[in-house]
This record gives sequence, structure tokens and C-alpha cells, in this order.
Amino acid sequence: MNRRNADLLKKLGLLVVLVGLSLLFVACGGDSPTTPQDDPPAVNRAPDVPGIDTAAGTPANGATDVATTVTLHWTCSDADGDALTYTVYWGSTATPSAVSTDQSNTSYGPISMVGSTTFYWQIAATDPDGETTASPVWNFTTIAPAAEVVTVPGTPSGPATGLTQQDLTFSSSAVSSSLGHSLTYQFDWGAGELATDHASPSGTPAGP
Repeated sequence: MNRRNADLLKKLGLLVVLVGLSLLFVACGGDSPTTPQDDPPAVNRAPDVPGIDTAAGTPANGATDVATTVTLHWTCSDADGDALTYTVYWGSTATPSAVSTDQSNTSYGPISMVGSTTFYWQIAATDPDGETTASPVWNFTTIAPAAEVVTVPGTPSGPATGLTQQDLTFSSSAVSSSLGHSLTYQFDWGAGELATDHASPSGTPAGP
């Protein structure tokens, strides 16, 4: 082999080495595709703060003269789209007690209440990962009950005279309560004698 051919072979060998190194650089130095294992883990976000759903008829916070029957409604959402469950706190103290837990619907009631009383309530929302967000404690005051009006009974009617040891019966007109309460009747026979309660507007005085 002459010197010229030897030089040519050396150049070809060097070229092959350079090409091989270039391919190796492309294979190893380029960006590798991202795999699911390389993605950062998703961070769970807590539920949003629950709010009063006044559009559904629930009294606003601090409302007064509220009817004595009410259903509580609220709204709540979650940034991750998680299904939420709720704990309902309710009572007549500023730290209400839990009356319902792990419910999925956003209402509670109807609730019957007494008048002229302030009631407190709160909602806590929980997502499937156990993250919980509680609302402020809300309150409202029920309307004062109407004053009861009882009709006046009529003058009792009965015998004008009688004999000793004779039972005499007197009657009066029935009366009613504006609040629908049951009423009883007492007859005052004078001289400090007051009859016991009667369920009907009639009575018999005790004989002398």
C-alpha cells in the first residue's frame, strides 16, 4: 500500500469517528421526553368558604323578625372540582353544636323555633382528602310572638233560686285564644269560693 492510500484510509477512519461521536451527542444530549413519572404530584386545595344562599330564602346574617320556621341553605365550591360533604352547626348559643354531619346536600331543615330568640349556625365543608373549610358563625333573630288575646266570657246563666244542698249548674259562653291555646274555666261564687278548673264553660257551686 502506498503512502497516498494510507493517508486516505486515516482520513476515512477519522470521519467515521466524528460521525459516530455526533450521533452519540444527539442521542444523549437532546431533551428527553417527559414521562408521567416526571410530573410533579397534584396539590389538593381546600374547599372554598361556604356562604349563605339568601336567594333560596335563608335569612341573611344578622337578620331580624325572621319567621319561626326556616330552612337553612348555603353555597360552596371546590377549586379541584371535588365532591364535598358538610357539617351543620346550629343552636341558640354563639358556639352552636353539630346537628348534621357528612351530608352531601346544601340545605338543612325545616326548623321550628321559638320567637324573640337569636339563633346561630355555621357550615364546615370537607373534601375527599379531609381538607375542611368552615364558614363564619352566622345568626338571625326570630320575630316576637303575637300577644295572646282571649275573648271575654259572658255572664253565667242558671237558676235564680235554689234549696240547701241542691246542686245548681250555671253556664257561660265559650271563649277562645288567638293563639289556639286550650282554655279552662273557673267560676267565682263569691264569699271566697272559687270553683276548680273546668274544661267547659259550666260549673256547679259547692252546697253550703
